[in-house]
Amino acid sequence: MNSTDVKKIPGILRSVSLPDWFTAARILLVPVVLALLSSPSTSVGIAFTVFLIAALTDVFDGYFARRLGVESGAGKLLDPIADKMLIILPLILLAAHGRAPAGLVVVIAARDLVVCGFRLIAAERGFTIAAGILGKIKTVAQMAILGAYLLNIGVFGWIVTTVEGLTVISAIEYLYTNRQLFTAKK
Repeated sequence: MNSTDVKKIPGILRSVSLPDWFTAARILLVPVVLALLSSPSTSVGIAFTVFLIAALTDVFDGYFARRLGVESGAGKLLDPIADKMLIILPLILLAAHGRAPAGLVVVIAARDLVVCGFRLIAAERGFTIAAGILGKIKTVAQMAILGAYLLNIGVFGWIVTTVEGLTVISAIEYLYTNRQLFTAKK
C-alpha cells in the first residue's frame, strides 16, 4: 500500500487505532455467537470457538493499546460495552434455554447497568474511567463461566456464587474508588 492508497481510505477509518479495531471485531462477533447458539445444527464447539476468538480480542486490544500508547477515549468507552455485549447477550440466550442460571444473568446485567450509568455520569462531567484490575478479573471470570456453559460443561453452584459475588464486589469497588464523582460539579 503506498501513500496514495492511504489517502483513498476515508478519514474516520484512517484514525481508528488497532486496539479500536479489535474492540469493533468483538462487537461484530457477538451477533455471530448468538446466531450460532440459536441454530440447532451448530455444534457447541463452533459457537465456543467464535466466542473464544471474540474474548481474545479483549486481550489484544488492551495489550496493543498499552504497547502502542494509543489508548483512546472511544476505546475506554467501547471496550467495556463490547465486553458486556459478549457476556450478557449469550448468557440471556442460554438462560432462556435453561442452559445457564437466570440469577447469574440478573446479577451481571444489574451490575453492568449500574456501572454504565455511573460511566455516563462521569462522561457528562468530563471524566473517562478505565476499568480497574478487579473489573478485569471479574470479566475473565464471567467469560470463563460463559465458556463452560457454551460447552455444556456442568458448573458447580459454588462457582456460580463466586462469580456472582465477584461481580457485586467489583461494582462496589468501582463505585467506591470513583466516589468523588458523586460530589463533582459539572
